Amino acid sequence: MKHVATYFHPRNMTLIEGTLCEYEIPYILQRGEEDLDTTELYVPPEYYETACELAERLEEFLAEKMQEDEKSKRECVNCKSTDLRPLSNLNYEKSITGLAMVFKCNKCGHANPDSWSGLDW
Repeated sequence: MKHVATYFHPRNMTLIEGTLCEYEIPYILQRGEEDLDTTELYVPPEYYETACELAERLEEFLAEKMQEDEKSKRECVNCKSTDLRPLSNLNYEKSITGLAMVFKCNKCGHANPDSWSGLDW
């Protein structure tokens, strides 16, 4: 058996298990030897390349999903757009909120503190 990936979250293991079953790839999941919170994925050598490709695609999908989820949580208090970008001037961010990042709306230009919804700027 060849090691393909290490997973830290049970949801990721469930997704890769479903994908491997769909492609009829035999696999073994084992608890990490050094860290009991991890799970190691192993497949037979003849399935190694395919399993690695599937694991990479899953990681890309999860990264995109996480970005979409994070982006969709923020919206401009002025125009309700979710098209926001973080401001890079840390002094400005600290002086406005004291603790939260500030995002500027790409649609209307309004500055939006991340954790303070409903403030009128």
